Order: sequence, then structure tokens, then C-alpha cells
Amino acid sequence: SLIVAFSLVFLVLWALFRSPKTAVIALAPILLSTFFVYGFMGIADVAVNMVTVVIVNTCVGIGIDYAIHFVAGYLYINRTAENKLEALVETARRKGTVITFNTLVVGIGFMVLLLSSFPPIRHLGLFVFVSMVASCTFSLVFLPVLLRIFMTDRDAQKGAADIKGAL
Repeated sequence: SLIVAFSLVFLVLWALFRSPKTAVIALAPILLSTFFVYGFMGIADVAVNMVTVVIVNTCVGIGIDYAIHFVAGYLYINRTAENKLEALVETARRKGTVITFNTLVVGIGFMVLLLSSFPPIRHLGLFVFVSMVASCTFSLVFLPVLLRIFMTDRDAQKGAADIKGAL
């Protein structure tokens, strides 16, 4: 099911950004955060069951949201920036604040589930919070690096033209 989910996410990102290269860049933090959450579950000795599968799907959904916010913001800001580094810094400032605030507000809402007496519900609250923090962190740390290394000015200009109508 993860292969299907990531394939569909890749196709959505490709359709949105009209570039397989940009889709792969945006997909990277989603993959990393998903593997991180599974690793954390393993360390915490939590079995994979129906609740934990929901957690991983939530991780993918949250990750795609953060990736789209950041990459689309970068493509938009890069149109008027003097250089790639300036565009990345400005994107991190604008989108990083929004992504971090969303992570904290919604994540803390899920932490309320830790008060449940039913262990699967406690796991849901904890691991959704962990997945949100992981998705936020990987998006804000790795996306700027990947965009700086792999996104050429030509790619960014084409992406900006394509994404302009979507914003």
C-alpha cells in the first residue's frame, strides 16, 4: 500500500508542478518522514496494526501538504528574487513559519489523545504528533538543500510560470 500511496503522491506532485524532477524533490521529505515514523514505531516496540497504518497515511498526507507549501512558495518567490539563495531564505522565512505553526497547533491537538486509557488511541496521538514534527523538520531542512542542489534556474523559471496560476 505504501508503494501505491507514494506512486499516487508522485503523480499528483508531477501534475501540480509539471516536472518529474520537482516531484521527486518534493517527495523526498515525505519518504524520509515516513521511514522515520516507522523506525520510531520499531524502537518504541509498537506493532503495525490498523491504527498505525492510519498514522503512516496521515504522515504521507501531512508531508505532501508541507512539501507543496514549500516548493510552490519557492517557485513563486524565485521569480522575483535576485538569486536562488535569496529565494530559499525568503521561502523558509515565509513558509517555514506557516508550516511550523500548523505543526504545533494541530500536533498539540493530537497530543490530547495521550490522555486516553485505550493504548491504540494513545499511539495514534503520539505518532501523529511525531509524524507531523518529522514532516515539518524534513521539509524545512531537506527541501531547501535539495532545491539548491538540484533545481536549476531554468527549472525554477518553468515551474514558476506553471505554478503562478495555482497560487
